[in-house]
Amino acid sequence: MSLLDADHIYISTVTLCEFVWAVRQVYHRTRAEIAEAIRHLIADQRVVIDRAVVDAGLAFMDAGGDFADGVIEFEGRRLGGLFFVTFDKQASTVIRSQGRKSILLGTG
Repeated sequence: MSLLDADHIYISTVTLCEFVWAVRQVYHRTRAEIAEAIRHLIADQRVVIDRAVVDAGLAFMDAGGDFADGVIEFEGRRLGGLFFVTFDKQASTVIRSQGRKSILLGTG
């Protein structure tokens, strides 16, 4: 059986996070190019994903952040978290721009 014959293609959110990292680091693609690739991939009716968390990661990318940060922030809220705590200034900025609470930790 080949992938093309599969009834379902299960893709974990962690796999998508790794995909984004690899494509940015190795192939130097832009956020927009990567987001478009993910949207194209998940448009296939056979693909099974956690739609809410993937949409959150894509929205974070669209806002200038990193897919994984969007996933982490969404999962934290889904678990009941009230604040996104990070060392990443860009991630904190994106969170705040979306009207949510973020605590930016210092490195010193």
